[in-house]
Amino acid sequence: LSDKMHLVNLDVSQNVLKGKMPNSCQWPRNLRYLNIFACMIKTITSCIPKTLEVLDVSNNLLIEFEIKLPHLKELYISRNNLMALPNANRLPNLLALRISKNKISEFSKEDLESFRNLKTVDASDNSYTCSCTFLAFIQ
Repeated sequence: LSDKMHLVNLDVSQNVLKGKMPNSCQWPRNLRYLNIFACMIKTITSCIPKTLEVLDVSNNLLIEFEIKLPHLKELYISRNNLMALPNANRLPNLLALRISKNKISEFSKEDLESFRNLKTVDASDNSYTCSCTFLAFIQ
């Protein structure tokens, strides 16, 4: 795909992507949107293009999301097995995060504030633990 210089959007959703995702890949320079929804992916590697502004990895088998995507504005990562929010330092321009239907038990006000530009969060339908800190935060 690296020779498709004008490719901006790529949707490969609902495919079974067998095997391990490589650590490095060649992508078109203009690629901004990548949809790999429901592809049975277990791990996301640095193969994901750094140019992305929108990434949908919902409905996969992910247990963590630790890659650095400096231009990413929207991350759709619902219906996985995540137990924590992604690292905000690796997503400095994130505006929207949809992380519903994972296995997150809690997060703090500080966790959300670490995403400096975040405007929209959908963290519904997780397995939250009722703690004083969490209750104080959501009230």
